[in-house]
Amino acid sequence: MGTMKNQDLQALEQISSILAGLGPDSYIVAALKRSFGISRSDRPAPQKTPAPPDELQQVRLPEQVVREWETSAVDQREALRHQLAEAEALVAALKAKLYDLTVAE
Repeated sequence: MGTMKNQDLQALEQISSILAGLGPDSYIVAALKRSFGISRSDRPAPQKTPAPPDELQQVRLPEQVVREWETSAVDQREALRHQLAEAEALVAALKAKLYDLTVAE
C-alpha cells in the first residue's frame, strides 16, 4: 500500500512540475486546479462544492476569448481588404498618370 502511495505522489510531483512549466496563466493549469482536489496528507481530499458563478466565468473565459479573437480577425480582414482595394485603385491611377506622361512625350 505504501509503495503505491509513493508512486502516486511521485506521479503527482511530475504532473506538478509539468504544470509549473506551463506558467500561472495557463488555462490548462486553471482547469486542472479546479478539477482535482489533490491532498498531500493522509486525510482524504475535501468534497468539491459547486463552483461560484465567478469561477465558472473564469473557466468559460477561453471560449469568450476565442470568439473575441475571431470577431477581431474578421474585422481586421475586412479593414485590410478595404486598404488593399484603395491601394490597388491608387496604383491604377498612378499607372494611368505614368502612361499619360510617357506617351505625351
